[in-house]
Amino acid sequence: MYLRLLPLLAAGLALAAPARAESPLERLNQQLADAVVVPGYQRFATTTAALETAVVGFCAAPAPARLAAARAAFVDALDAWQHVQPIVFGPARTSSSDLAIELFPDSRGAVPRQMRQLLAAKEQDVLPPGALEGKSVAITGLPALELILYDDARPPTVKGATPETDYACALAAAIARNLADHGKAIAEAWTRPGGFRDALQTAGAGNDTYADAEEATGDYLKSLHTPLQAIIAVKLEEPLGKSLEKAKPHRAENWRSERSLADIEANFETARALYVSPGGFGDLLLKVTDEAQLDSAIRAGFERCLARLAAIKKPLHVAVEDPVERPKVGALVAETKALRLLVANQLAPALDLGVGFNALDGD
Repeated sequence: MYLRLLPLLAAGLALAAPARAESPLERLNQQLADAVVVPGYQRFATTTAALETAVVGFCAAPAPARLAAARAAFVDALDAWQHVQPIVFGPARTSSSDLAIELFPDSRGAVPRQMRQLLAAKEQDVLPPGALEGKSVAITGLPALELILYDDARPPTVKGATPETDYACALAAAIARNLADHGKAIAEAWTRPGGFRDALQTAGAGNDTYADAEEATGDYLKSLHTPLQAIIAVKLEEPLGKSLEKAKPHRAENWRSERSLADIEANFETARALYVSPGGFGDLLLKVTDEAQLDSAIRAGFERCLARLAAIKKPLHVAVEDPVERPKVGALVAETKALRLLVANQLAPALDLGVGFNALDGD
């Protein structure tokens, strides 16, 4: 009889035991997934689906208004991507979809070189649905599509198409379809039962992805820090060059569509959201430390960076060669470096978390 009672007693004790309190790190992991990361990838899935529709519609009936619509859809999808680009973990990274979506930086010019070859050869095997999967990332993503949509010699016009423009449009549609496929797959990998969102939610108890909540929070902190360093080293200093005479304007990201500064703004907005969102790093800092002054400094640092960015009045690839605008780009670099140092040298130690090291780390 006593043996029969043991399971009932155990069940009663389990019901009587209070639920384990959610730790501040577990709350951060959950809040930022639901407020920043998952909506960001869902937006990317939505905008890439709209991009495919717009490009296919333009190719079916070329007209200036439809080309403008395709370019507008490209800008929407690009902006959505730039808002999730700072997230250094998750399905887009583990599957290398991030490279298939945007090969950047492209210091060896792989995108224009391989796209020229592809457009000249008019290879048909890359055009069917799914055919771009596994192909060179130089021809599968946003930079390749930008090269077609923003070169007036390539898309068909209302005056009539040629074999060259017909192929360019078919290739653009294939790339847009590939982007939509990636967008849908990444969003589903985050949100499906047992997906990456659930891995973050259960990190406090340990799972196959994260040993504990602190490990997951460390990935979020890297996603706050890494874009700041990428903005400095890759997105600004690279096109700036060492001097006005040695500027490299075509190293700017998405210079053809003149979206370089908007890309940087999107990166800043996501990094700031990881800090200022309810339950984010700002709330965590104030909850577990007495570092109110540091919290104010980081918040003000983001605002100063965005103000410096807004002060640049010409596209980045033009500004780096402009004697008036170039110093404004340098001022943005300096302000971003100051913010990065606050995150790496003060926020991370205050929270007893490490941002880790990567190839972009510098002064």
